[in-house]
Amino acid sequence: MNKIVIILVLSFFSTVAFAQRIEQNAVPAVVLNAFQLKYPSAEDVSWKKEKANYLVYYKVNTKPHKLRMDYKGESIDHFQDLFLSEIPREVLTTIKGKISNFDLKDADLEERNGVSTYVTKFNTNGSNSYFWVSEKGELLKYRQEIREDEIPSPIVSFINSQYGKIKIERAKYVEDNGTNNYIIGGKINGKTNVFWFNTNNNMLKHTQDLKLSDIPESIKKVLRVDYKGFELRDADMIHVKDSQTYTIRLKSTNEEVRVTFDKYGKTLELN
Repeated sequence: MNKIVIILVLSFFSTVAFAQRIEQNAVPAVVLNAFQLKYPSAEDVSWKKEKANYLVYYKVNTKPHKLRMDYKGESIDHFQDLFLSEIPREVLTTIKGKISNFDLKDADLEERNGVSTYVTKFNTNGSNSYFWVSEKGELLKYRQEIREDEIPSPIVSFINSQYGKIKIERAKYVEDNGTNNYIIGGKINGKTNVFWFNTNNNMLKHTQDLKLSDIPESIKKVLRVDYKGFELRDADMIHVKDSQTYTIRLKSTNEEVRVTFDKYGKTLELN
């Protein structure tokens, strides 16, 4: 059996993007030219390769920017750091409808497919609040860190009775596309678990970090045959309603992949 090395990556409220730093001379001319034409005054430029795309980090007038481009040099998305004074009044009005006293920690303008979104982080009474607001002031998404005593008690009781005593590490309340959810993350028997509940205290989703021994043998057989030479970077079990899948992140010398299997070892998604 090939040796598989496990590096457990905590993935609470985040996604993993496989990107590797590259030198500018490794950037295709069409991509580099498109960037330099659009931002001729860019400074402190650095590049990363993300699958077929290119990420470029730079500054304009001391302000940090991040731009993602495809292999043709077309912009996919762009993030620009902002000062509080640069946030439109309509956006601030929406934010003040949720929180009255706040300390701005970070603000970005995100541009994707011709649509501008203001992404902001505020500190309120010692906890962080995050807002995604359109340029017209429409609240798209809201996320607030909450204390353990602010989590509805039926949620904690359900987790403890069904999965074992949880040591809560993070908790958030999220409003997104008309749905309101709680997201609870913590350790159960030393393993990282994340739970999603709606405001009726019904569980929507559960994920758990896995050790090698936790991965079903049907999946390990596929890994040994189809992914020989790859190292296991992370493994997660995802439980949604009656569906249970396994997401495996693998890395070889020249490639990183993420594969989703069912419990029988059938590949459901590869990217």
